[in-house]
Amino acid sequence: MKKILSVSSTGQSLVKISALDKAIARHHKKSEHFICHILRDVSARSLEWYAGIELPVIDYSLVIGNDSEVLCMSRAMTEFEKVLSESCPDIVFLTGSEDITLACALTASRMKIPLAHNDSGLRSFDRNNNEEIDRRIVDVLCQYHFVSEHSGMKNLRDEGLDNQNVFFTGNLLADTLNICWEKIESNKPAVITETEESDEYVLFAPSLPFNTDNLEVIRKISEMINTISRSYNVFVVLSDRVGEILEKEGIMKLFDKKIRIFPQFNYLDFLSLMYHSRLVITDNTSIQEETTYLGVQCVTVINYTERPVTIDVGTNHLAGTDPARVERTVNDILEGIVKPARLPENWDGKTGKRIAELIC
Repeated sequence: MKKILSVSSTGQSLVKISALDKAIARHHKKSEHFICHILRDVSARSLEWYAGIELPVIDYSLVIGNDSEVLCMSRAMTEFEKVLSESCPDIVFLTGSEDITLACALTASRMKIPLAHNDSGLRSFDRNNNEEIDRRIVDVLCQYHFVSEHSGMKNLRDEGLDNQNVFFTGNLLADTLNICWEKIESNKPAVITETEESDEYVLFAPSLPFNTDNLEVIRKISEMINTISRSYNVFVVLSDRVGEILEKEGIMKLFDKKIRIFPQFNYLDFLSLMYHSRLVITDNTSIQEETTYLGVQCVTVINYTERPVTIDVGTNHLAGTDPARVERTVNDILEGIVKPARLPENWDGKTGKRIAELIC
């Protein structure tokens, strides 16, 4: 019997793993699938936020604290070694590109356990980004590579990895969105119908330190949001961390009073909020994938993306951090210059099945 251990370090990773878990349970009943979920903080809302998504049972739950990156990686390696010794898996399946993912890859590699990496080959080519370093090292350590878009195939080939162990399987996130499609489409959050004039709105959802810590950029983007609010309803959704930063720096006061500001929504509600919006402005990586699947125009306020398929095929517009360029891109979309809503290849809801067949 094949024993597979999947590792997640974020709620989003667990959402992707859930698609693989369902596929193994449905098509490979002689295989055992275990899940190890590793958190920085026991109070993290990562699972609560995904209420309504059918997440898999977690077999091992580890909490490693909020200390320095190096100390957290050290703890993750120590605790994960115990999990590996107890579970004795035939293969470890990794998804994500966080420090914890790298720590688990290093541990399994030293214990001579084969590794598989989901979303393998994605590259931003920004060596100042920790996740870029993490995903490159993880790919070197892994024996099997499951790729979600053609750029990943090219990147791995350019890096000299063995093509026999590189598989173009598609996007696991698309599997979960496919399962939840009816809920996303039919669930119209109450905040939409509470608007006074039109239910047409623009959604602004900043998340990364790259922008929220760059006060000059965020101030100018806030001014642009105010301009949009003269013609459209604007909803701003902020995580607790981003909200605290903007409040501390006085940027919250810059938003026009008619702009509605909300704390982080439940994941399904947030997907519905994106689906029903005119466009989404963000710097969040996952939102680039989600809006492409939902067919919603997305303006990405960063200078790079490791998911170029969302630009080449999907609805993502990479506007960079120049506020003037961001404003031009937003205005073009609002005037009707939009990208056609097309799904990238193998974003068909069958990625979990393809990966399960290869692993099992």
